[in-house]
Amino acid sequence: MFEHRSHRWLLWTRAVDEDITTLKRITFDPTTFDGAGAAASGRSGMNAPPSWSWMAYHGGISFVEPPKGSVRWNDALHINFTGTETTSWLHATDNLWIRAPVFELVADASELFDKMEITYDIPEEAEQRVKKIVVIGTLGRQNDLVTQYVLVISPKGNPEAGIYERIGAGKMPNKFLKRDGIKQEVILIH
Repeated sequence: MFEHRSHRWLLWTRAVDEDITTLKRITFDPTTFDGAGAAASGRSGMNAPPSWSWMAYHGGISFVEPPKGSVRWNDALHINFTGTETTSWLHATDNLWIRAPVFELVADASELFDKMEITYDIPEEAEQRVKKIVVIGTLGRQNDLVTQYVLVISPKGNPEAGIYERIGAGKMPNKFLKRDGIKQEVILIH
C-alpha cells in the first residue's frame, strides 16, 4: 500500500488548530529501540520510526491534499522500504531511508515565509535550524506559477555527514528554491 502512494503519505503535517501547537517526539527506549533507526545486531531490538513518519510523534496530524491527478510526483525520490511480507519494518535489519535531490532556499526566502504554507512539527525548534527542501511533487508547468509540495529537512548532527531529519512539510512557490547545485543526499532517520 505505502509503495503505491509513497509520495502522498509523506505529506502529513501537525494538525493546525488551537489545541495542537506542537508535536512531541516520542523517545524510544534504547534497550528496545536502536536510536539510529536499525535494529542493533546481536540483540532483539526494534526499529524506531523515522522522522518522516507520523509514528515518531505524539500529537494530531492531518495531510496536505494536492489535487488528485494534477501533481507530477518526484521520480528522483527513492524510499528504502524494509521488511518482508512476514516481517515488518519494525524488525528489519536494514535502515529506512529516503534518497532525494535536496534544495536550498533562495537568500530572501526566510523573509517570505508568509507566502509559504509550511507547518513545522515542533515550531520553536525549527526556528533555529538550518532548513533544506525535498520536493515531493510539483503542481503547474510555468515556472513562476509552479507550486512545490515539500518536506522541510535539517541536518541531524554533523552537517557534513549528509544525514537529515524531517522538521516540517507543506507547499511553497517554486521561486523560493535555488536551482543551482542540486545534489543527491541520503536522509537517514533516528
